Amino acid sequence: MSRRPSSSSRPASVDEREPERSVSTESDAVCPPRGLESQVGGAGKAVRLRGSDDAEERLAFLASAGELLSSSLDSGTVLQRLAELAVPLLADWCAVDVLTADGRVERVAAAHRLAEQVPLVHELARLQPLDLTAEGGIPEVLRTGKAALLPEVLDAMLPGVVLTEAQLEVARRLGIRAGLIVPLLARGRVLGALSLVRGDSDEGPGASDLELALELARRAGLSLDNALLYAEARGAQQRTERLQAVTAALSRAATAEDVAEALMREELRPTGPARGAVLGMLEDGRLHVLGSFGYAPAVLDTLRGLWADQVPGVDRALEQLEPQWFSNPAAVPRAVPEWAGDFVQGVGTGAWAVLPLKVEHRIRGFLLFAWDGPQVFLAEERGFLSSLAQQCAQALERAALYEALRERGGKLHLALEAGKEAEERLFFLLEASRALAEHLDDVEWTLEHWREWPRETWPRTAWWS
Repeated sequence: MSRRPSSSSRPASVDEREPERSVSTESDAVCPPRGLESQVGGAGKAVRLRGSDDAEERLAFLASAGELLSSSLDSGTVLQRLAELAVPLLADWCAVDVLTADGRVERVAAAHRLAEQVPLVHELARLQPLDLTAEGGIPEVLRTGKAALLPEVLDAMLPGVVLTEAQLEVARRLGIRAGLIVPLLARGRVLGALSLVRGDSDEGPGASDLELALELARRAGLSLDNALLYAEARGAQQRTERLQAVTAALSRAATAEDVAEALMREELRPTGPARGAVLGMLEDGRLHVLGSFGYAPAVLDTLRGLWADQVPGVDRALEQLEPQWFSNPAAVPRAVPEWAGDFVQGVGTGAWAVLPLKVEHRIRGFLLFAWDGPQVFLAEERGFLSSLAQQCAQALERAALYEALRERGGKLHLALEAGKEAEERLFFLLEASRALAEHLDDVEWTLEHWREWPRETWPRTAWWS
């Protein structure tokens, strides 16, 4: 339903009531909520809970649905329960589509009164991803946040509802006779849409059906909002714990190689990158590999000895002193030199990032990460990797200071040893001088006394006689 249908089947926009929120999927079997057993028929029996039914039954349904939806803090479970609540009470089959963080539309949950038909609902979206700029149907609901009603869709109108021949075949197998689409809202934002389709009914949905669907979507939005907030808080806690673990490991690193080894040992793959490298930069601007994971040796050999301003991506990080994020290799802003072909090929066809290891106004090196597929870097991921780079830069700075202290300590030790040796020589010379002086005194005393003796007392056998 991503193209504007013909005039007789064009959705009528209906203003939504309250904003709420949604996301993700799971396919756990969900039993009807308490109090709904009498309203749910056997397999394949599409018992309708119409807006014209007894108001007490509608309230009971919504109360039980709200209780079931709010019982989970997993957004995927909430979405799947929403789909299974809607079938067959409100539709023959339904689908839940959500807006992802990178702006795509993803079908995350589906239900059909015939369980074997559920894969076809997902196949319908897989064959042609939804275009948010298209008019009518799900894209328009996601853009405007307003519900859309298709009171009747004839077989001849199907080519105007779907985009491709393959989709048309799947749509005919599922059956599309009428339907309505309601938004899933949270705090003023549209996060998804619930599509309710009747495939073999002669009677299309009316205003009372739309009202009931909106109330169900509103309750689902509340539950999904809670689930998403919980997931965000849990993700933030996990990132904090991981950063603390990496920081603790880096604090024990005494050399640049120890810093790289600590990062590799902490294993960065859970943060998303499939490959990573810690590059050090020498005083003259040349690069050397301190550590890596996932990269082929040939890629690392390409980097060794190169100047930082020669490497694609690294040159921008060096010039701007800021992290560089590339959704894919084609995002590199300038032509890649022929020699760098092996490097770019080694990076892969997915997203990659270069983060400078900056301390004050000096760069100690770079972190190079690569992913297996294209992606949009979310603020949370950028923040985590930037914090990781900051911790790594500080660790490299400490390692450089340790190395300088070791060198100074070594020189001081040599100087002390030389001084000690000189002192020992000086003491030896002093002792020798003292002994020589004493000996000379004895000789002088002897000569003086010999002169005082009478000559006749000298021995006759003296050599001078």
